[in-house]
Amino acid sequence: MKKGNENRTWFGGLAVVAVLLFAAAVVAPVAASEISPYCNVNISVENIQYNDTSKGDAGDGTYNFWVGRCSATGGLNAFHITNSTDMVSATNGTLDHLENPGLPASGTFYLSDTGGRGYEDEAILLIAVSGASEEDPFSITINASGYHWVPNATGSAPIESEAIASGYIPGSHIGTYTEANYVKFYGETVAQNWRPSGNTLAGYPLFSQESLANEPANYHLIFVDLNVSVLGTNIYNSSFRNSMTDQGMPKITYTINTISNSSEPVRVAFDAYAWIQGPNGGFERRIGWTNKMNAAGETGTKTSGWDVLFT
Repeated sequence: MKKGNENRTWFGGLAVVAVLLFAAAVVAPVAASEISPYCNVNISVENIQYNDTSKGDAGDGTYNFWVGRCSATGGLNAFHITNSTDMVSATNGTLDHLENPGLPASGTFYLSDTGGRGYEDEAILLIAVSGASEEDPFSITINASGYHWVPNATGSAPIESEAIASGYIPGSHIGTYTEANYVKFYGETVAQNWRPSGNTLAGYPLFSQESLANEPANYHLIFVDLNVSVLGTNIYNSSFRNSMTDQGMPKITYTINTISNSSEPVRVAFDAYAWIQGPNGGFERRIGWTNKMNAAGETGTKTSGWDVLFT
């Protein structure tokens, strides 16, 4: 009898362990990671347009993010998100925050350039989505329009005839993105509360007045190449810009179709990045610019961004 009791105890223990292991497997969160390092890092981009190994690209669907040559304050003053094409009031960017618009939730913004270089060959949109799990449902449709010239290999701005050669392209990129498109890093879905900039020691805010110390690190990221170029304000005369649709600024219309149905607030933040062919200041075939943003307590000028909060 003693031996039988010992066997029953042993098998019973195995059953308990099996149940616990199964339960752990069911509730264990999917592994997540953060992008590393903060700057000079290759990140996967949806709809990538420049992915040519013969020209030095990685060829793996990534762009190199080298904002401001990895200087903490570099690459932040030229490129903006704006709610208008007004050349007086809006070219330096605007900050737009929407709350509880209902689904589907749509909006439109533009991308402007006020830097001395005067152009960007390619615009990339960052969509950052907060949520407790990478498996929470999410769907967004992006419709970008604008001009898209062939990059100048000499690293200089396109002349006017080159800028308009392709004509205005409605729907230069139309795509729907879901939780399946969240950026992965070394095979794990990225979850963090910051985005890449030139700062090599810390992340950069996703939205205006974000507290990086307190905001949950549960934002999932989608980078999208918009297949559109950006015409700057400093090297083209106003009469030429006036002849172009939206003053040569890319137009981005989004529709948020689906968000998590959890009780937690969901924020969708939009930021923008710019790529050039180069070589211009060492930025050859790299992302060198992004919209400037103030973290909590900061009061810098020329900040811009767009976010939507569902509570």
